Amino acid sequence: MASDLKNNEQFQNSQKDPSANFRMTLPRKLILQCLKNAENYLTADDIFVALYPEYPGIGLATIYRTLNLLEEHEMINKVNLGDGKARFAYQEEEDAVKNYHQMVCKRCFKVIKFDEFTDAELDCIKNCQQRYSTQFKFKIESHIVQYYGLCEECQSLISEDE
Repeated sequence: MASDLKNNEQFQNSQKDPSANFRMTLPRKLILQCLKNAENYLTADDIFVALYPEYPGIGLATIYRTLNLLEEHEMINKVNLGDGKARFAYQEEEDAVKNYHQMVCKRCFKVIKFDEFTDAELDCIKNCQQRYSTQFKFKIESHIVQYYGLCEECQSLISEDE
C-alpha cells in the first residue's frame, strides 16, 4: 500500500487538489488509494482493516469523514444495498463527466462498468433524458445507471450450494 502511494504521481504532485478545493492530507490520500486499488466496493470497515496494519493511527471516524468528503467532491461513488452498510468505490476522472452504466454484485460487491452501447440503446437513453429533462425541467449533464444482482462467479457458487 505505502509503495503504491509513493509511486503514484497523482499523489506526489501536490498536497492540495486544486479541483477539489480541499487539502489532500495523508489519511485522505491513503483512503483514496485504497479505493483505487480495490476491485470491489468497500465499506469503511474494509478500508480500516486494509490500512490499520501500516497506519494504525487512522481511525474509523477519520475514514467516515473522509469518505463523505470524497463523495461530496465526486471522487468516489457510494452505494447502499439495503444491509445498513454504505459501500464506496474510486471514481475514475473520466467517469465523472461521461455517461456509463455499472453492475454491482450484491454478494461479493464486484463492479462491472460499461459505456459501450448499441445505437438502439443510445437512442433509448437519449429519449429518456429528453423526457426527464422536459418533465422535471432539469438540465441533465451526465448519468450513471446501476444494476444490482449476482455476478457469474456468485451465481455459480449459489447453484453449487443448491
